[in-house]
Amino acid sequence: VGGADATTSGQEIHGDQRTGFEATKAFDNILTGNNSWSIARSASPDADQAWVGQNFGSAFNLAEIKISARADSFNNHAPMSFVVECSSDGSTWTAVWNVTAIAAWSASLERTYLRP
Repeated sequence: VGGADATTSGQEIHGDQRTGFEATKAFDNILTGNNSWSIARSASPDADQAWVGQNFGSAFNLAEIKISARADSFNNHAPMSFVVECSSDGSTWTAVWNVTAIAAWSASLERTYLRP
């Protein structure tokens, strides 16, 4: 909490991304217009592909996550729930943090979630 922004040191990883809404945009700290990550699926995406993350290359003690809604009229594209998973080998993943029932978002709203 209050520490370094880890998104500047990790490498993004993703299950899917849409042209113009690449996964790197999920971590670039730019909150203007449609600068966001999005999947290239229909309204009912394959949940196995609807994910984005960071590979830190070594153990990392994550303390908080900040999520910002889009700064345009698509602010409702922000998550309504999310799961933080970790892996020591990049193949086997374990859920370590689960946030559900997130309230509706307004444009550019930023929320911070502290690790439980």
